Amino acid sequence: MDAGECARQIVKEQYGSGFRFYETEGMKKYFQEKRRRHKYFCIFGGGVLGTTLCNWLKKYDMNVDFFCDNSQDKIGTKISGVPIISFSELLAIKEDTFVMVSVTNKGKNCCYNDDINRQLCEFPYKMPNILQFIAFYTNDYNLTYFECLEGAGKIAEALCDDHSRTLFFELLKLKFINEPVLAGKNPLEKFYNPVQYFNAEYYKNAKDAVIVDCGAYNGDSLRQFIRLFQDGFKKYYCFEMDRSAYAELEQYCMQFPPERKKKIVLYPFGVFSRKGSFRYDAATDTLGSSISIGGNEEAEFVALDEVLENEKITMIKMDIENSELSALIGARRLIEKNHPILAISIYHSTEQFFKVPCYILDHFPFYKLYLGLHTTVTDDTVLYAVPDEMGEGYLN
Repeated sequence: MDAGECARQIVKEQYGSGFRFYETEGMKKYFQEKRRRHKYFCIFGGGVLGTTLCNWLKKYDMNVDFFCDNSQDKIGTKISGVPIISFSELLAIKEDTFVMVSVTNKGKNCCYNDDINRQLCEFPYKMPNILQFIAFYTNDYNLTYFECLEGAGKIAEALCDDHSRTLFFELLKLKFINEPVLAGKNPLEKFYNPVQYFNAEYYKNAKDAVIVDCGAYNGDSLRQFIRLFQDGFKKYYCFEMDRSAYAELEQYCMQFPPERKKKIVLYPFGVFSRKGSFRYDAATDTLGSSISIGGNEEAEFVALDEVLENEKITMIKMDIENSELSALIGARRLIEKNHPILAISIYHSTEQFFKVPCYILDHFPFYKLYLGLHTTVTDDTVLYAVPDEMGEGYLN
């Protein structure tokens, strides 16, 4: 069976049951049942995943009693108003507590999820991994069965290496969640790559690199780029619409020596298909800023075609909370002219997961497509579009 048929088979087998689980609020019912049965509800792991789960539960009036964390610095503090307790305190109430492990095995020598589950081996009630929840959290059914079927086959056939195709199959299964709990070992762990967006093998000759960073946040991607390549680049453009994140970005860049500083250009704008003012929801502790009709802030947006039309761009990175497709439309002339490497996040929704690769395939036939995963859950899934002239092996 070829890659396209394998992908279509996954959709055929899982779309219907996933849709029923989604429509009947199966994930919510699972947690409601656990909340009813147990005196205490605890999330083990005080990071972004745990905070996301806590806020989602609160939305449905399911309060979390405690967080637990192995970091001594966090014990005694609060997350979303919920106190963080020590493991010894949690151990004392283990018979009355349902524990949800909300960390990832992220990093070369990190096995946080496995380590915590070993700690909890005597706990009778637990959810050992929230991969299924995190996948469900970003899923939607805005595309029909036939759109998913066609898109899955098209993308699988276009991916250029076995790593990308196998990862795509695993992610595809998680787009149609029909069970709340992961059975067995996390299938995504073997795909984890700590270097997100920038591949050191390719950028060893970065002196002519002109990077466009859409969703530059507080400079986290810029930090990684400089750590990998120091000052071996020509220009680095940052676009960030969130005011507080932009202020952090400015502060970070202030410390640079003059020669580096003049190569970095900051824009306090969002990136979209056209110029204009839009409302957005400001970033929280779990989500980045995203366009929203009822948003609590307003920002200016630009199309890359208009702002950078005379630049020779070598790479465009986008992580802009589900606006990636619109931003690509607004960069169409720039992409056609320069053939830059594209590193585009596709994890914010199921719709984006299918539509972004298909748009690139339909409009830019000079690209080879690869997939990378930069957590051990579905977050930070990145589509890499590499122009034909770059050759094979970009990700390896």
